[in-house]
Amino acid sequence: MQFDWHKLTLIEWDGLVRICFSRKNKTIGASFKYTKVLELLEKNYRTHCSLKSVPVAPDFDVKAKVTEILEKGDFEKKRARTMDIDDFLGLLNCFNGEGFHFS
Repeated sequence: MQFDWHKLTLIEWDGLVRICFSRKNKTIGASFKYTKVLELLEKNYRTHCSLKSVPVAPDFDVKAKVTEILEKGDFEKKRARTMDIDDFLGLLNCFNGEGFHFS
């Protein structure tokens, strides 16, 4: 997997890792289903789209999109305690590739 290190910021890295390790024994999929996490991701997504002049569908469902990203990257069933740095970078890359940011 090719990762663009120039786009990585410590704030984004910190945001992602905090979500993943908030309950290290839960699956990554479960960690991203908390209402506060979904609200934060949707807010950041809408801000990103606004800055990039990307329209957001009126029926946009952040929970469905996050689940799709996690399943597509095969992260849904993984646990933070078993992941290595490359896994977390891959997860961050999956989210960033879809316009989701953690800052």
